[in-house]
Amino acid sequence: MRYRNQGACRRGLRLAHRGLPEKYLVELAAKSQVRLQWHTRITDRELLALYGAATLVTFASAYEGFGLPVIEAQAVGCPVITSTCCSLPEVAGDGALFVEPGNVHELRSAVQRVLEQPALRDSLIERGRRNVARFNVRKIASEYLAIYESLLNPS
Repeated sequence: MRYRNQGACRRGLRLAHRGLPEKYLVELAAKSQVRLQWHTRITDRELLALYGAATLVTFASAYEGFGLPVIEAQAVGCPVITSTCCSLPEVAGDGALFVEPGNVHELRSAVQRVLEQPALRDSLIERGRRNVARFNVRKIASEYLAIYESLLNPS
């Protein structure tokens, strides 16, 4: 989910959710007077535009294989709030705030902190961009090549 308006109150909050509409989220958004947009088929360009327009990205997954949305958001300079679950702390590095998956109070507090503390927001953006550099394709390929060469040519 992504929050658009940095100084948003409930009525000005817009959430974009990637995936199929879930009944409980539709009902919760309506009850909370939040505009909710569903994106089920989205191009890379559209996804980039959503990240670029976002004030922050939450990715509080309870199960995750890698956490690509974290890296995608950090790459475009969007602050990230993600969960302490699985690979996400390793993937996000120090470029995100962390919450326990399913802990709504922690998530709400983290969102408020990012929205209300510009210095924290700026710090997350800067640390996120530095974190993304760890996932540079050429750097990773070079590291794998060095491993393979060391195995083939032990010194």
